[in-house]
Amino acid sequence: MRKLVYHIATTLDGYIAKADGSIPGFLQEGEHVSDYFEQLKAYDTVLMGRQTYAMSFPAGLVAGQPSYPRMRNIVFSRSLELAPELPDTNPVLSMWQSLLGYEASSENAGSFELVRENSEDFVRQLKAEAGTAIYLCGGASLATELLKAGLIDELVLKVNPVLYGEGIKLFEDMPEPIVSELVDSKVYSNGVLLLTYLLKS
Repeated sequence: MRKLVYHIATTLDGYIAKADGSIPGFLQEGEHVSDYFEQLKAYDTVLMGRQTYAMSFPAGLVAGQPSYPRMRNIVFSRSLELAPELPDTNPVLSMWQSLLGYEASSENAGSFELVRENSEDFVRQLKAEAGTAIYLCGGASLATELLKAGLIDELVLKVNPVLYGEGIKLFEDMPEPIVSELVDSKVYSNGVLLLTYLLKS
């Protein structure tokens, strides 16, 4: 059984972004960034909701293109409209290929898949397939659905030394406590904390 990892940056008070999707105060340089690039190579599949996927549209991503190289990019949305025709270029994918040191090629491009069906059933089946760990990169609504269904195995938090007070929460409403176990931690010199938790059903 493959494990599903919610790997996400957050504030000290548990917000993954401001209400408008911006992330002021999240540190974009430092050892934690290079560590993140290396950690991405452990995943062969990435899951995201529509809002998380759409965050790359201002950078030139077109609906229907993958945003992460070498991965099966799966977007969950009942409302996302795909572009009738995809351009030959994908600036977001090119950026990630460069950052991760991948050659720009069709082999390294990754694939895109839009899922409109029940996310729980789809992810349950996905976890039973062959492959490596699955990267859940957001957002809060999708993460909450999968957490409530007991499908998230691991939580990796990149805790930035900033407080928002309001915005998009790490998770939405939680009806009952979820027990977790801290299995790894790292403190970076710039104040970022990397915390890894196993979630217990």
